[in-house]
Amino acid sequence: MDQNQQGQKPQSLSWSQPSQSNTQQSPKLISNPPPKNPSMHPAIAAVQHNYGRGALTGSFVVGLIIGVLLGWTWFSLRNDSASGDASATPTATSTKTSTSSTKTTTTKTPTSAPTTVSNSNGIKVTPVTSLQVDVANVSVTKPTWVVVYDNVKGAPGNALGARLFFPMSKGGTTSGSITLLRGTVSGKEYFVGQNVDNGDGKFSKQSDKAVVDSGGKAVVLTFTAK
Repeated sequence: MDQNQQGQKPQSLSWSQPSQSNTQQSPKLISNPPPKNPSMHPAIAAVQHNYGRGALTGSFVVGLIIGVLLGWTWFSLRNDSASGDASATPTATSTKTSTSSTKTTTTKTPTSAPTTVSNSNGIKVTPVTSLQVDVANVSVTKPTWVVVYDNVKGAPGNALGARLFFPMSKGGTTSGSITLLRGTVSGKEYFVGQNVDNGDGKFSKQSDKAVVDSGGKAVVLTFTAK
């Protein structure tokens, strides 16, 4: 061993245990410093760092807003298209016809009064219905039949009805209705004559003599059925 090495004292090796405070000290969360860019201003670098933290949140908000705007635009265009189609397509309009009930007033025209006819003896005859003839102002000296005859070629034909009238005291007159066996026809003419009863109280064209005028012609009158 050389002299230099002998003249020096050997160095002893030693180590010290770290203090407990250092070993038990909890690590601190150190935020990442903004990236250093020599050409970037520190304020801009800080803004970029903070923006990086909220990039995800900001992207979500922006995407949501864009989605809402796109949905609203699509809905508006669809409504406009539907409105255009509806306006172009003719629509059938239902027309409700208002029917107003018109009350019809039927005016009854008063029927003309039956025409009364009379003969030279003053007898008045009124055809009331097709089956009834009224006779008035009958003045006879003997029981006399007032007879309604059918018209056969302008002459009295079959007897349709007859009524027996009696003399009135003190020269009075009488009246009554004759009911016909067959109805008269409207517009057709009929005869009314007088026949003196032969005493049996039954009318007979052959046995009951007709009342005649001074010329020996039967006294008759005509009326037109209504």
